[in-house]
Amino acid sequence: YLSKVSTKKCILQLVALAAIFIAAKLHEQRPIEMQEIQSLAEGMYLEMDIRLMECELLHTVQWSINPVTPHLLMRHFVVLAPDVVGLNTMEQLCTHADAFLDISLCEYEFVQFLPSVCSAAALLCALDTMKLNVSLFSELSRYKLLDREDVLQCKELLLDVFKESFPEYYREVFLVSPDCIADHPTNTSTNESIPIPTYGIVDNENKNPNMISSK
Repeated sequence: YLSKVSTKKCILQLVALAAIFIAAKLHEQRPIEMQEIQSLAEGMYLEMDIRLMECELLHTVQWSINPVTPHLLMRHFVVLAPDVVGLNTMEQLCTHADAFLDISLCEYEFVQFLPSVCSAAALLCALDTMKLNVSLFSELSRYKLLDREDVLQCKELLLDVFKESFPEYYREVFLVSPDCIADHPTNTSTNESIPIPTYGIVDNENKNPNMISSK
């Protein structure tokens, strides 16, 4: 909405309230009550104000309120090859990939990549951190969904940002080399997995990064 409409600063809060109201209707089992939405702004806006902004927002984005996101695509990619990934490790793989996708949301350089490219790159990085020897491209290539060079470029950029943000953790995961473990069958696969840290959050007391799922 903000990319299409020049919005005054004084009504940004109203736009945010309308966006929360719409998102709650889509994703919550119990949508937020209007009174609760109004309380977020301490009663600054009437119910009619919020409902009118809701209509304006939906009209502006042409009801395109369920966009394709890298996080959503990543889960589709995992489901495409459940036999390769393994059901018991699928959820953990998604958690690691979500953390890498959070990195891509915080850095401008990733705007150049399609959501599908970021999704596949995050999965490759997650496979590396989990030390899983899985040829992801052999599965996805059957559907002709991705350009291998774009994915590898995005993956290298993800690892660069990851290395800068968590240098000690990076060395712990990639003891020998930061080269890709996934898609390299000559590498030895182990079942050991190290939790990936949340981007920008570190446990200062223990000097170790924490893993917190983005979901």
